[in-house]
Amino acid sequence: MNEVFIDTNIFYNILFETSLTGKAKKLLEEYEENKLYTSLTAVNELLYISTRKYYQALGELKGAYNLRKLIASKGYPEFIANGIRKLLEDLEVEVLIENVEYQNMIETAS
Repeated sequence: MNEVFIDTNIFYNILFETSLTGKAKKLLEEYEENKLYTSLTAVNELLYISTRKYYQALGELKGAYNLRKLIASKGYPEFIANGIRKLLEDLEVEVLIENVEYQNMIETAS
């Protein structure tokens, strides 16, 4: 059994019908016998972009800053958080907690 990291875009294309949904599903099927991981950052990104898509569909979103204000006042929609939680549980994905200081990250990147 191998360990496989799944990033935000794969989850997004599973949750939302896109031109890449078929490829994302095929990829997950290909690796279903492996141990799947993702990061807390990937989950946060998925929550944020899913919430953006939801508020855009409602016509409540006018810009990125507006989304931050919407989230601050309304929170993340419960059904989105629950959908992401269920997806991760169904796929048996372990979420890795990152503990990296930003200075170390910047030094590594330079």
